[in-house]
Amino acid sequence: MSAKKVHIIFNPASAGGRTWKRRKLILKEIRKCWNDFIIEYTGKPGDAVSKTRHAVASGRDLIVAVGGDGTIREVVNGFYNEGKMINPGCTFAVINSGTGQGFAQSLGLPKRIKDQFKVILDGNVEKTDIGRITSASGACSYFANEFQSGIGGQVVKSVSHFHKKFTRRFAFGFGVLKVIGSYNPSPYTLRLNDNLDIYEELTGIVISNGKYTGGGMKLNPGAELNDGYLDILLIPGLTFKEMLLVFPKIYSGRHLKDKRFKSFKVKSITIDSSKSVISEADGEIINGLPLHIDIVPSSLNVIRPERKES
Repeated sequence: MSAKKVHIIFNPASAGGRTWKRRKLILKEIRKCWNDFIIEYTGKPGDAVSKTRHAVASGRDLIVAVGGDGTIREVVNGFYNEGKMINPGCTFAVINSGTGQGFAQSLGLPKRIKDQFKVILDGNVEKTDIGRITSASGACSYFANEFQSGIGGQVVKSVSHFHKKFTRRFAFGFGVLKVIGSYNPSPYTLRLNDNLDIYEELTGIVISNGKYTGGGMKLNPGAELNDGYLDILLIPGLTFKEMLLVFPKIYSGRHLKDKRFKSFKVKSITIDSSKSVISEADGEIINGLPLHIDIVPSSLNVIRPERKES
């Protein structure tokens, strides 16, 4: 058993409530792995942030998030207080039990929960980049995997607890099909790396730290969690028919062969629009523009499977 002081943040409502149903399996694996652990259950939005912040400040060595991308985002935010990392030596790990599973897929975690615990015990820690969102007021928040504005935000808003419960990892794919028939492009003003201005009507903007999102979509297939860059995809204005044709391609990355889609690797981007648009980060709604988004390189110690050299 590991001698680490482990703190587990468990979201029973994740995956449409399925995480609570599989709690006996998860608790059994936890007890196999650690002598010294504290487990806390979340009950409302923001719980994982405050519980993580207290755990990190109190000297716990390893924070384990049990849940989906929204839980992961809150836990990541809990590593910070007033824009500063509380304890740079603390390590983060994930037991994936969510709907979209974007960050878990980007990390390369195995599907079986037992195998995910083995990854944690193997202890391959890598420095991982984190995305930072700064509002016009100067308030900061963070995301682990991805941020979207426009159609991506509308899709997240449309996906209900019912969809998560019954369509599982396909919930966001069904959400796209639900939204594209009525979604209209919005005028955006973008500044990339503080020196390149873009003014364009766009269906959406995807800002990726990790490669995967929304149940296996590869909107930015070149994204890497520790390359020091954000990958940006600008989704053009498309007709309903064009969107239906391109939709299957976003699971393989083949949509980038269409020259109307523009992609960039940047350190930072500022987003604004004269129209009210919805944004999201790791599956959680973000209200209001303008927003400045940048990469915080090698910010967080994250346990992930060892990667084979190609």
